Amino acid sequence: MKTNSQFRQWLEMARGVGKLNKYTIALSIFLVWMLFFDKHNMIVQWQLHRQAGDLKEQIREDQERLVAARNEMDILLNQEERYAREKYKMHKPDEEVFVITHK
Repeated sequence: MKTNSQFRQWLEMARGVGKLNKYTIALSIFLVWMLFFDKHNMIVQWQLHRQAGDLKEQIREDQERLVAARNEMDILLNQEERYAREKYKMHKPDEEVFVITHK
């Protein structure tokens, strides 16, 4: 029981300083428990917060891609021939295609 007596000596010394009483000890134990050992501790909360931020970013990116896909679908439905000629370089059998690239 040497560790028990050492703990008591530490408590006696801390009380002697005048900063620790039964309320501060209870509060300290409670805070340590909530920060590290509880089911919803700070580490888990931080990981969940980071994961939620990542998911929000992914939602934003997916919404941007959805808008781009809808715009492309509107172009495809309204201007099928132009889209096929520009995107896939399709042409009629008696036509010649010249591709001009910009540098």
